[in-house]
Amino acid sequence: QISSKRNLILYCFDIWEAEYDKWEALFDFIKPSYIFLAYQASVDYFSMKFSNVFFLPQSMDEKFFYPREIQKTRLFMQMGRKNQKIHEMILNYLAKNKISDTDENYVYERVARKIIFPDTNELAENICKSKYFVCAPQSDENSSLTGRCSDVTARFYEAMACKTLIIGFKPDTFDELFTQDSMVELKKDGSDFDDIIEYFECHPEEYKRIVEQNYKVLMEKHRWQNRYESILENI
Repeated sequence: QISSKRNLILYCFDIWEAEYDKWEALFDFIKPSYIFLAYQASVDYFSMKFSNVFFLPQSMDEKFFYPREIQKTRLFMQMGRKNQKIHEMILNYLAKNKISDTDENYVYERVARKIIFPDTNELAENICKSKYFVCAPQSDENSSLTGRCSDVTARFYEAMACKTLIIGFKPDTFDELFTQDSMVELKKDGSDFDDIIEYFECHPEEYKRIVEQNYKVLMEKHRWQNRYESILENI
């Protein structure tokens, strides 16, 4: 939130379709001068209700999320809620290749709602340690909450800042923000999962090309400084 004598500016992240009524009542009550929202579908909806509503994607905290001199010794990492489809693809891959399902090879939420890395610095270090970071829009499995909202969340930016390759399902707004090959998009049925992982395991130069490209674009266009400048351009 940025406020002055003349303006009240709100920037909101997780405004899901199931909660539009609650947010609309809040906006009606506080009457902000400008509303910046991180999800394009939310912008489309609230633009019909209020003036000065703008799309402003998320970013990451450069203090924590940056490339570190850490070997990428872990294959897979999935944070927070699990995308069950991709989770099963990973477990099948590990089993086929006789790789144990331990945190050293695949770290994920093993106990529901138990935070794996409560410390942000530890989270960033573990992203840096992982070769492949799983990202997928929440709408893929929780459409009753999200509705049409399918956008790039902070995890995408954090992985790119740590020069870790993203695998998963693209949000709707991904290609508007990054180049088409910035993440490895999987088929929903998982039929290409093994081939994709094997390709990058055998072609480290291609892995490096993508993560370096992502990091360059991130630093040029998607830092919080860029978001702040976008706010100033629209007020």
